[in-house]
Amino acid sequence: MKRLVPTALFLLLAACGSGDPAKETPVAPTGETAAPAASSQATDLDRLPVSTHDLGVFPFFNLPDGFKAQNTKDQQLETKYVFPGGGLLAVEGRYHHARVQSADDNWNETLLLRSFDEKIRELGGVQVYDGGLPDAAREKIASDQPRFTADLYDPSPYRFRQYVIRTPQGRVWVEIGYGYNAPMADLTIVQESELRQTITQITADQIDRDLKATGKAVLHINFDTDRATLTTDGQAAVAQIAALLKAQPGLKLSIEGHTDDTGSAERNRTLSLDRAKSVQAALIQTGVAGDRLKAAGYGADRPIAGNTTDADRAQNRRVELVRQ
Repeated sequence: MKRLVPTALFLLLAACGSGDPAKETPVAPTGETAAPAASSQATDLDRLPVSTHDLGVFPFFNLPDGFKAQNTKDQQLETKYVFPGGGLLAVEGRYHHARVQSADDNWNETLLLRSFDEKIRELGGVQVYDGGLPDAAREKIASDQPRFTADLYDPSPYRFRQYVIRTPQGRVWVEIGYGYNAPMADLTIVQESELRQTITQITADQIDRDLKATGKAVLHINFDTDRATLTTDGQAAVAQIAALLKAQPGLKLSIEGHTDDTGSAERNRTLSLDRAKSVQAALIQTGVAGDRLKAAGYGADRPIAGNTTDADRAQNRRVELVRQ
């Protein structure tokens, strides 16, 4: 039997004891019964023992030999629906998803499930659900038509196997979607956490401090998606730039647009230049002399972060003001 190997140490707890995983008693019955209230589900989950294991670095798991991850996705914050006791509970936190496929054209779903199950139980985790899409989830889809992406909450697998771990930092969820009519499965891991606020207000004073300290100010000015049209927030940012320019008549700026690497290089260079020109035009409309402003667009050629996560791509979508 091949076992999972920890990447620093796995992050899932599995239920105490040993024996056949099919005989393990879950936290609550997993049949298609009436959904318990979310508050009672949370209360039951809070009674689980807290893991004392060093769980390592997110997403905590590699795959067993013979399997590979495709179409991986990592996000700092996302919503995931889980089904403890056949109910429906929304959790938020750091999110990882991967499509699991065979590395050697010899798909073995039993090996994959048993490998995860043994490792999770070894680390003190608890299985809270194993079954098809529960009635509570079907009812929500029918009544609310919520936003569900294929990897976030996918009703297409025949079955979902879900585990939870209580850690001193909060709960960790692991889900395997399996039973497809294809040699693949879905692995999702969510480490519950609150939003870490990264939005800061753009002010003339902050722009001035940045220009004096480094010669440039990096601004995340909001535009309409894939367009150069300033949003209301973007217009407010331009007003702060204009206030600074009017307070310092000798200040000249190069307005430089940047994008992430989504889309073609040509499209990104065009979009970044159009956005820089949009800021330039808005400033001129406030009364700033045009000869004090230049506009340039660099597309995705000068990233300040990786382009592998949504958070990194958001950092790369920016306008830089460079002192001339």
